[in-house]
Amino acid sequence: MAALPQSVGGNASGAAPLVRIDKVVKRFGAFTAVDGVTLDVGQGEFFALLGPSGCGKTTLLRMLAGFERPDEGAILLDGANISDVPAYRRPVNMMFQSYALFPHLSVEGNIAFGLKREGMARERIAERVAGLLRLVRLEGLGSRKPHQLSGGQRQRVALARALAKRPRLLLLDEPLAALDKKLREETQFELKEIQRTLGLAFIVVTHDQEEAMALADRIGVMERGKLAQVGAPAAIYERPRNRYVANFIGDINILECIVESVSKDMAVLRRKPGGERILLAVPDSESEREVLESQLQIGKTTALCIRPERLELSAEAPDGATGTRSRLVGTIAGTAFLGDQTAYRVALDGGAVLRVTVSNTRGAAGSALQHGTRVVVTVPADAGIVLQG
Repeated sequence: MAALPQSVGGNASGAAPLVRIDKVVKRFGAFTAVDGVTLDVGQGEFFALLGPSGCGKTTLLRMLAGFERPDEGAILLDGANISDVPAYRRPVNMMFQSYALFPHLSVEGNIAFGLKREGMARERIAERVAGLLRLVRLEGLGSRKPHQLSGGQRQRVALARALAKRPRLLLLDEPLAALDKKLREETQFELKEIQRTLGLAFIVVTHDQEEAMALADRIGVMERGKLAQVGAPAAIYERPRNRYVANFIGDINILECIVESVSKDMAVLRRKPGGERILLAVPDSESEREVLESQLQIGKTTALCIRPERLELSAEAPDGATGTRSRLVGTIAGTAFLGDQTAYRVALDGGAVLRVTVSNTRGAAGSALQHGTRVVVTVPADAGIVLQG
């Protein structure tokens, strides 16, 4: 399967975007934090900016909020340029990683704070706060102070407060980072359901790839101030554009191979080192086939990526490449029992180490694949991904 060309930042729906970031640059002295980013986000879309520390995602979020101004380019909301509009005049709100709740105010007081400052009538404030408490499932806790709440409950209060003024766009800066793993997973579903219920555009910044894939309709993977790839979670996972994206999203094996032949239905690659042949299915789609063939030049070296869960592992005797399946021989060099699956490291003959994950559908007891066991790794022909760069 080949990596398809994707527009870096296009709106998936094709409709006029709610947010348009147009060639935005932000510098801090000699350091360029955001470097010519162009991105559209649609109304009602849940978009994630994903990347490691220092990649520019938080700076981009702060420019959307109005806390920083771009040095070049423009930020448009509903078609209007808001690049120079101060934060307090934008129909945008931000939920911070720390939650930043007022400790001396009750839950109701925290949620109502911005509404009172705007001078909204007391009856309308009470009605809106009650509705938000129902939305975030905190009915009956309105009189409590933040220190009387769990971490997950404080997170919901912060979300309700951010939504109280009914912004056109909600920005979330690592919103679940303070929660433990199980609560974080539960809250992801709740947050996504709230976003769908309200129909608002959410933009979340996170370094957690699983969180981004669980929450977002689309993900923008950032690298050194640029958007490396934008697309739906499944598209980015299954068709990463380059090594950076492939390595950052999930676990992946990258094998250096020489292109030996390319036919209408199948390409043959030879692994280096090792020399084994690996079969790669050519897609039926004409556009996908053209992209793949342009990347597979006979005699050239290419990077072949394979996700660990697409590989099959057994202690059976090898019989080489047959049909649409290739086989690589190696030795178990490490194992990790992860509950629902077992992760193996397989040292291939001739060099390279593969990561293989096996689902524990029948339990892990009595597994013969222990350290030092000779094994065969089977590679389906449709499991390979050829990188563009």
